[in-house]
Amino acid sequence: MLNGSNLPGSPCWLTGGGAIGMWDNNCVCQDSTNTTGCSASFWVLQAYEGDSLNPNSGTPIPYELWVWNLSQGSGTMTYSWSFGDGIGSTDPFPTHIYSDNGPYLLCLTIADATGCTDQYCDSVSIDDNGILNGMIINGEADGNGQRSNGFTINVRNGLATAMPEVPAISELRAWPNPVNEDLYVALNARFDGAAMITILDVNGREVAQVQRTLSAGSNQQRIDVGALPTGMYTVRVTDRSSGTITSLRFVRTR
Repeated sequence: MLNGSNLPGSPCWLTGGGAIGMWDNNCVCQDSTNTTGCSASFWVLQAYEGDSLNPNSGTPIPYELWVWNLSQGSGTMTYSWSFGDGIGSTDPFPTHIYSDNGPYLLCLTIADATGCTDQYCDSVSIDDNGILNGMIINGEADGNGQRSNGFTINVRNGLATAMPEVPAISELRAWPNPVNEDLYVALNARFDGAAMITILDVNGREVAQVQRTLSAGSNQQRIDVGALPTGMYTVRVTDRSSGTITSLRFVRTR
């Protein structure tokens, strides 16, 4: 089994391996081929400390990586992490310490209330300076860390936002996520009129803004984010007449 538990609705390996099933009420691993409506996804980046005097920069934290859990699904969801070193977790946002620098194959398997299951894997490792492999900070890594082996990953909620959902604008979706060039934003509006679409960086700083005219019902907009640096962002839609807002987060990749 994937998660050390045979609770009904949790994922399991089917006999023969290589395929994901679901535990039923009789503790039998049943075939589950529903992969529609959910998505397992995460994004790995270097942990960093923000600079209060310069919100546009940060100092990397050696030997620590952040993993943004971007998974989506319907209703109550289950999570099964495989860290690639023989250890796993069913916590949506776990912390794990590796004994050396990797690489490790990090995998996340999810299942939602509709029976949809999905899996996503990525390789994680650090260099001799404790910096995420493939990532260069100002031409060189910050070598202040004292460790020589191992690193920590902290999984975080990449989709949560403190900004409240509002009735005037609902069903906000953005894709692809992660995105490289064009971000497509879909929403349902209960009004005809102007709306402001704003992009905020991880520090809450506004980095882009466009005004679009919405019509009552379903709307879709294309936003060019190709000029933004790699990182986590929030797209926020504001009804100009009432000032109400709704938002979600996305990741810009190279």
